[in-house]
Amino acid sequence: MPSRSLAFSAGIVVVAAFAALPLLGIAYATSIGMTLLVAFVLAQSWDWVGGEAGYVNLGHFVFYGLGAYVFCILLVRGVPMPVCLGVACVLTAAVAALLAFPLFRLSGDYFAFATLALLPLFELLAFNLTPVTGGADGIVLPPHYVLGTAFYLTLILAVVTFLLTGMLTSSRFGYALKSIRNDELAAEIVGIRIFPAKLAVLVLSAAFAALAGAIQGWQLSYIDPPTVFGLNVALVPISMALLGGSGKRWGPVVGVVILFALQQWLLVNITILQATVYGLVILLIGRFMPGGLLRAQFAQNIPLVRLLSRDHHRDIGKPSNVVPLHAGQLPIRTSNERGNVLLETRDLTMRFGGNIAVNAVNIKIRQGEIVGLVGANGSGKTTLFNCI
Repeated sequence: MPSRSLAFSAGIVVVAAFAALPLLGIAYATSIGMTLLVAFVLAQSWDWVGGEAGYVNLGHFVFYGLGAYVFCILLVRGVPMPVCLGVACVLTAAVAALLAFPLFRLSGDYFAFATLALLPLFELLAFNLTPVTGGADGIVLPPHYVLGTAFYLTLILAVVTFLLTGMLTSSRFGYALKSIRNDELAAEIVGIRIFPAKLAVLVLSAAFAALAGAIQGWQLSYIDPPTVFGLNVALVPISMALLGGSGKRWGPVVGVVILFALQQWLLVNITILQATVYGLVILLIGRFMPGGLLRAQFAQNIPLVRLLSRDHHRDIGKPSNVVPLHAGQLPIRTSNERGNVLLETRDLTMRFGGNIAVNAVNIKIRQGEIVGLVGANGSGKTTLFNCI
């Protein structure tokens, strides 16, 4: 059976197994399953910005908390639940769009620390906007048993998140994000609109985190500032994505399963310093497994890990009858075998006063050729294009 068919069948089995949890009649199992699904949605939606675009958003959990608060504030005022979900998603996405303008003026460590500062800021706002948020007392929802409904909504959200990840990484938008991650300046030179791409992925990431927060807030029936903005919970989805392998399709899945099991053990055996453990996980990953478990050299000897570590593009449009060519086997065409000349320059020169920006350039480009122009900053590449 082809690998894609096998993966699809395995996915159906996993979804069916999760869907059967509420039918067992064990509320604890259903609650644990829902928490696991929420963790996956948060880890995967974080990885769209962190793994695909290369921007480490340490404040991603803010969108989860904002979605939860907007949903609960509206629900206690009698607004129908579907409307609360929609408003929480849209409003959080709008906040993310506004935050994108100052945040994306930064990069690297500055971007990471700026997003991390959002967590105490929103927690402080939630504590002090008492007439709206309830302050330190939090918000208590009407006592209704909604675990089953909330679980299935979360399951649907998790499935959509996983499918959207596959679509995202195989689309032009996904490749634009990867090029931004690899070299933002080069991506801009080849024509990618940098800020719109970063804005779109941050908004998309925030919307899914907000839905996860809204649904889980509905299921818990109570939220307060430390629960949805606290640092001890905010680092968990980031640690999960980094542990599994940020930028890998199965990375967040693997990280969620491993770290979720560790999290449950910590809750039972260690009642303090849990945030320290998550921070330690991030540090150890950066030191010993900078690419995550799926990129670790020792893990490649495990067949299942090697299969899950395949990059996205290896599964996209790969015909079964393609025979790979080695460098020595690549066909090299002579000038007589190539197409007609489409573009030719002869001694092309451009001067700006006494500065010669383009000096006697001769180019002959034929039909079917792909030609790259390489040079340092200020060498005259853009001037050559403008002349042509």
